[in-house]
Amino acid sequence: MAYTEEDTRIERATEPYRLVGLLKNLQSKRALLSARVDEGSQYYSTTLLKVDPERERIYLDELVPRTGHDRVEPDSTLHVVGVLDGVPTHFAAQVVSFDTRDGIAFYRARLPEWIDYQQKRAFFRVHIGPKQSLNVRLTRVEDAALFSGRLLDVSLGGFGCLLPVNSALNKGDHIKVSALELPGKQTITGTAEIRHIHPPRGQLKNSLHIGAGFTALSPQMEQTLLRAILTLERAQISKQRGA
Repeated sequence: MAYTEEDTRIERATEPYRLVGLLKNLQSKRALLSARVDEGSQYYSTTLLKVDPERERIYLDELVPRTGHDRVEPDSTLHVVGVLDGVPTHFAAQVVSFDTRDGIAFYRARLPEWIDYQQKRAFFRVHIGPKQSLNVRLTRVEDAALFSGRLLDVSLGGFGCLLPVNSALNKGDHIKVSALELPGKQTITGTAEIRHIHPPRGQLKNSLHIGAGFTALSPQMEQTLLRAILTLERAQISKQRGA
């Protein structure tokens, strides 16, 4: 498998009052959202503009880049994902119609029948294959010491990486993530804390395996990371189906 589950408990909200509450929370906090059209694999950016429970409608901003908007038609299904208070959410909304205001398009969609979300700190951890060489650059906050290594796995909660065996890091150290590379030439920056240090052994005897938990990621970084995780997951699923 490309990912494991860290005590993952996915909740599905179907009651109207819970659906509306979650959607209005996404709207009021102006959560950054990503959406793919029907069964497409490409994600585009959008936001939730309005929730209208009386008409059982939601309003979504135009997909960007523009190539996403060009794929939307009445009856298209938008698969929308986002991060709400650090928790991944997912729902599907069927487009009823779309219109423009001040030259910007928006979509009227049916109120979703369900919203999936994960409990706090329960994240899919995606493992990076050996053929994908993704680098990590870290700076210790205390003394600005620099460390570089290779990314092993990543989730919304943190990441694991391999560093040179003589890297002088300790559990509890606070670090600045100067650059954490992701597929598609995307890069994550933020802050983290060293949570685990695994002693060198076996094939990794010349490397130090650390596990770090994010302490601060901007909403834009969270959304970029979520999209990368979903892309990696879908690629692995497609590969397994092909096999």
